Amino acid sequence: GSPYAKYRLGVCYLAGLGCEEDLNLSFELFASAYEDNVDEASFYLGSYYFFGYGTEIDLKKAFKYFTESIDINDEAIYYIGVMYRNGYGCKRDHVKAFEYFMKAAESEMATGQMCIGRAFYLGEGVLEDNNEAVKWFKLAHDNGNDQATFYLGKCLYHGFGIEQNEQEAITYLRKAAEEENEDAISVLQEIGIDVAEYYDGQEDGTVKLHSDLKVRANLIYSRITSTEQINKDNQVKENVINLEAVKRAKLDLLMSSEEDDKN
Repeated sequence: GSPYAKYRLGVCYLAGLGCEEDLNLSFELFASAYEDNVDEASFYLGSYYFFGYGTEIDLKKAFKYFTESIDINDEAIYYIGVMYRNGYGCKRDHVKAFEYFMKAAESEMATGQMCIGRAFYLGEGVLEDNNEAVKWFKLAHDNGNDQATFYLGKCLYHGFGIEQNEQEAITYLRKAAEEENEDAISVLQEIGIDVAEYYDGQEDGTVKLHSDLKVRANLIYSRITSTEQINKDNQVKENVINLEAVKRAKLDLLMSSEEDDKN
């Protein structure tokens, strides 16, 4: 078939559209389409080499293909920023990472906006500025980024770049936790707030901190034992890998890697 038809077929096998999902075959089709000068395939090849879909992880190749696709797919701009920030497939360079995150932010990507806020928050590639960080976190939060919601809660809790407000901070942290943001869940548990139904609710709907250490210990115990039981139950289930879940998990890990020294 035509080169573009191979590219479209690769998309179908990636998403399971009208066929059974097959990442290995999808990778082969994208690679063949790329060799036949279908530029759109370059972003997918970058993603496959980055996440290890249908092939072995090769970060240098991922960086190459993402670089080739920056004029085709805005997500490639964001991924290059991630790679420069972490030194994946290239030399770590926070200044270049910041520049690419700015480009992604200008394309109205919430992840790029969050990364700009984090750069100001941590002083990565730019001078640390909590006021600027909060501004960008608010923008990314408004655009639905749960990591930005977590950072907003953290800034409110400690008074970084914004007036300290523990009640409002917990509200933001709980919003992020509801989106399964692990950073928010961890912070809530550290300060004595359980993310499930075990919290002290007030009549006005606010949540107060657990000051009793025994209560806090019991909350953590309940969480641990509940998690252990879930893990045991999952062992007898069929191991089905969800492509988007794997992608989200790895991105969440990248976003939380090398975090700050602020308390």
